[in-house]
Amino acid sequence: MKIGYVLLKYAPIHVARGTKAFLQSWNIQLLDWPALSPDLSPIENLWDILTAKVYAHVKQYDTFKQVKSAIVQRGRKFN
Repeated sequence: MKIGYVLLKYAPIHVARGTKAFLQSWNIQLLDWPALSPDLSPIENLWDILTAKVYAHVKQYDTFKQVKSAIVQRGRKFN
């Protein structure tokens, strides 16, 4: 009897034998994530948008302070 289901992407940690064995030991069925499917997590989509804006035009930063400033500036535009 299955006690639950888990939907994981194909990140290496998710498809590792140890992960699969752990889930099987708890009778948790691993569901396949369809190839090229949209991410179901809204925050992931927001991070993708913000990352694209921060690194637009192949912009590179020299310091963490510059990256942080760019994130804050572009993040404010979401309001």
